[in-house]
Amino acid sequence: MTAKDSRAADTLSALVYLFERAGHSGWLDFVTAHRDQALESGINPDILHAYGGMGSFSDVMLTPREQDPLDDLQGPWANRLLDTLRSRISSLANETEGAETGAIFDSGGEPPVSGWRCLSCGHGEITDLDIEAWVAAVLVPQHVRDATLEQWRDLVDE
Repeated sequence: MTAKDSRAADTLSALVYLFERAGHSGWLDFVTAHRDQALESGINPDILHAYGGMGSFSDVMLTPREQDPLDDLQGPWANRLLDTLRSRISSLANETEGAETGAIFDSGGEPPVSGWRCLSCGHGEITDLDIEAWVAAVLVPQHVRDATLEQWRDLVDE
């Protein structure tokens, strides 16, 4: 297995692990099958067919529900990790020989903090969830970039 193949298999393994830990089964079989194929023969570019369109892999969000192990404040972290891993998989599937994919992790600065504001009186509020989402948006891509993804289990607490 080449380093390119290893990066894809490691990224897909991290995504399988995230889905398992978050209690999300909807796309687990799909990602597991592509991970197994990546371990054997490298990433299959057909994975890109799952991106785009209503109900696609691009639309998946990990939302806390009564039966899920995620709580409200873990949601932004899990979803930012999901988005980063999903982008990494797409980039690796599109990668041409010799091209690097590190640029997808360069966000061009910190994202704005978001919340809500009343248009009538101007009162604004930023919730704990808004803060968690902002911190996750800043930290997760950096940590995924800095990790080799060969040690993907270091990205999550067991």
